[in-house]
Amino acid sequence: MRTPPFSKRSTNPILEAEQQCPNDGAQRVRIGEEVTEQLDVIPARVQVIRHIRPKYACRQCEDGVAIAPAPAQPLPKSNASANLLAYCLVAKYVDALPLYRQQQAFKRRPCETRLSGSSRCELLL
Repeated sequence: MRTPPFSKRSTNPILEAEQQCPNDGAQRVRIGEEVTEQLDVIPARVQVIRHIRPKYACRQCEDGVAIAPAPAQPLPKSNASANLLAYCLVAKYVDALPLYRQQQAFKRRPCETRLSGSSRCELLL
């Protein structure tokens, strides 16, 4: 199977072969290279995006605390990013993967992802 030309490639250089000729001990000259490609898959990674908003206060007037507004959330009172929601919706509606099976797949990953039945339904709204 040929690898698609548009695929992202990572290079894993292999240590040089023996550079001395076993017959006469002379230094060998590099005349080319042999490239072998393998297809690999990296499953979806779950990561936490931290938004740090510093708080400021005036020592002179002690009038109050100023803090930058929180970034807009696609779902109010949810910690799901737009990318996570898009991933779940594509899996449900394009790949026909029910939400409870998506939840089972998330449980196999090394992260804390717990969605109740109502939370799963909220993803679809």
